[in-house]
Amino acid sequence: MKRPIAALTTSAVATLVLAVGLQAQESHLQAGARLAQEGQMAEAKAELLKAYEEGPDSQACLAWLGFVCLQLQQPDEAVRHLAKAAEIDPADPIVRNNLGNAYFDTDDMASAEKHYQAAIEQKQDYFEAHYNLANLYARQRRWSESFNEYNRSIAINSNDADVHRDFGKALENSGNTDKAIREYKAAAEIEPDDELVHTALGTLHLRKQSFQTAAEHYGEALKRPEGPHTFEAQLGLGIALFMQKQYGAALQHLRAAAAAKPEEFLPHYYLGLALAYTEQYPEAGTAYEAALRIKSDEPECLSNLGWVRFQQGDTQKAIELFSKASAESTGFYLAALNLAIAYEKAAETDKAFEQWKLLAAKFGTRATPHIGLANAYYDRDMPDEALAEYLRGLELDRTNVDAHNNVALIYMSRGDLDEAVSHLKMALHADSKYKYACNNLGVAYEKLGKKSEAIEQYRRALAIDPDYEHAKQNLRRLTEPVETETATG
Repeated sequence: MKRPIAALTTSAVATLVLAVGLQAQESHLQAGARLAQEGQMAEAKAELLKAYEEGPDSQACLAWLGFVCLQLQQPDEAVRHLAKAAEIDPADPIVRNNLGNAYFDTDDMASAEKHYQAAIEQKQDYFEAHYNLANLYARQRRWSESFNEYNRSIAINSNDADVHRDFGKALENSGNTDKAIREYKAAAEIEPDDELVHTALGTLHLRKQSFQTAAEHYGEALKRPEGPHTFEAQLGLGIALFMQKQYGAALQHLRAAAAAKPEEFLPHYYLGLALAYTEQYPEAGTAYEAALRIKSDEPECLSNLGWVRFQQGDTQKAIELFSKASAESTGFYLAALNLAIAYEKAAETDKAFEQWKLLAAKFGTRATPHIGLANAYYDRDMPDEALAEYLRGLELDRTNVDAHNNVALIYMSRGDLDEAVSHLKMALHADSKYKYACNNLGVAYEKLGKKSEAIEQYRRALAIDPDYEHAKQNLRRLTEPVETETATG
């Protein structure tokens, strides 16, 4: 935030009256200076131009004209006046600072830097010149130099909120998140009502996944009158609340953000997420469709809409969307995984099988693709291939109880009861309430001739689910004199 500084005060102007012939010029100069200080820049310029006509070599007049032109966003004209004023008095630090601002506004950064530095040479503790030079370096991404100048500015005046805020922005842009938070907090302590600072703090804490703190700062921003950062605060608060699973509150702010800027992708996307998590599938679908009208090829949005359609029972539409998401991003694991599951749901077993093979080859460091492929092999009565994939999956995730159970069934079918028992025990270690492992462990014990242990496991299964028919049948066979076959499952 550049801050042009008025070149003279009206009392100083009064000392310029050197002769009666200069009285008209001095009158216009005084009037121009007064109007400028009152913020009436157009009127001030008119008076100063009259003074300039009376004496075009007046350094004070040129300095004031340059300042007023800066305020009127006429930087080229400001450069002409201030450059001439600097020629007349090269040692005037205020003129040099303002000339730096004029060059900054014309994107002549080399000249701006030169004049800021000249101002500092003339006045070492010139806060505004250090601050402006810091902003120039930040704009050029000369981070180390900008940080030095911000620190020098703060050493001169630590109670200026703007310098802390701009220092925070520079630190944020350079990736120094924690230091940026420190400077934004300093700005907020000086100006507690600064909507921008609270919004920036919310965004940084959101990136750090400090969701509660992010929500607090976004909430502070939204307490202020509506301003240029209200949308960002609404969206950020909605996301922060969503990440804390406060879906109802999140929906309120996400709806407000989507209504405020319907052309923006993120509000619709996160609104879709929040609605889907609360099982409001028709509205979630509408939100995702709105997002896709803005970014038609966004893979996560395509996949999420596919998931919504899957939940609504439109499996073919889900397959179409998962396929498109996978095509848009070949490394998008969830879309590829959902596509395999959707193929299974649609009973397209061959396509599901091929998709599981692709997943296992492409995402081999994840357990689920191997276990999904193992299930497909198991359903195709290919136990050797199924066992190999189950074991690969279990190397990556030893807590998958279904995989342990199915491995145990394959080992039992081969007569390898010790391995079967081992995997069933691992399943129950991961989930002591897994009834299938209890029943099947009973079957394995029964085959090993351990009747009492088998009875114990069948009863354990029935304690979990009293209506579990396989366990009932197995327990009845061992406790009643009726010949029946053992039932796994």
